Amino acid sequence: MKPNYKSALQRIDKVKDMEALMRLEESFERLYRNGIFTEKQFLELDNIMLHKSNVLRGYELLKKA
Repeated sequence: MKPNYKSALQRIDKVKDMEALMRLEESFERLYRNGIFTEKQFLELDNIMLHKSNVLRGYELLKKA
């Protein structure tokens, strides 16, 4: 696994709220446009972030209940 991709996975794991996840998504898009991630890596990261956003939204709903 490439160091940039591994680092990206670690950054996703550290995200605690939707605002931070959105900033991270923007960062990953810039990195992809600059050739740091392959298309496959970028799509995998996007899928992982989508899952993380669902988890965070679930936690937010539980806090409101």
